Amino acid sequence: MWKLKKVNLDKWATYWSMVNGANMLQSSQYGISKKNKYLKSYNYLIIDELGKPQGLVQFLVSEGPLVGGVARLNRGPLFFDNFMGEPNVESVEKTLDAIKKQA
Repeated sequence: MWKLKKVNLDKWATYWSMVNGANMLQSSQYGISKKNKYLKSYNYLIIDELGKPQGLVQFLVSEGPLVGGVARLNRGPLFFDNFMGEPNVESVEKTLDAIKKQA
């Protein structure tokens, strides 16, 4: 079972350099720029069953009085260059399961 570990911006920057095909919409700068009264950014390290970091995921949560909260995962997750092979449906599903457990 994969899990997520919350990381601060310094750790995110360290791991960011290990990402294969990084995109601006998963960068910490994008999360910071979108942060406001109703939108919060959450940054996580993706960890596999063996405790090995496999990638990063950032999602933005919109919290409002009528709906509660809605999470948006924009063009992620991002997997590291040394990922255990090509990212596939199974690895993305495991990551999404970890996100569901975190919510």
